[in-house]
Amino acid sequence: RLYNVLKGEMIGEDSKIAAIGLLTNGNREDFEVVCGCLSRFFSLASDHHELTSFVDPGSIPFVLIYTPYRNIYGAVQDLKEDMDRKFDELKEDVDTRFNELQSDVSELKSDVSALNVTMGLVLELLNKKLK
Repeated sequence: RLYNVLKGEMIGEDSKIAAIGLLTNGNREDFEVVCGCLSRFFSLASDHHELTSFVDPGSIPFVLIYTPYRNIYGAVQDLKEDMDRKFDELKEDVDTRFNELQSDVSELKSDVSALNVTMGLVLELLNKKLK
């Protein structure tokens, strides 16, 4: 029946269907149960010729695909949220390291100032001795 509806009303009588795919989302365990049910259904349809008018499992592959996303927007939104989170973590890490560097630079400036004072005193003493 699905085959006939697709052929007659959706894509035209002269068209050929290469495959039928169904994307589902939701609970992964439910998806696996549905896969088993559809597999048994298509097996039964293949074995009972009175059912082949409703489905044609022998000539048209039927692909059932699980996706955790309802649509592409969900996938993109998850990617955006993941990238935002990673960017925030990176920013925090950079801020922390920058603050540490500023602290190290302050210590170095303090050490250089102390060294300048010491060198000044040493030069003063040397000048006094040379006079």
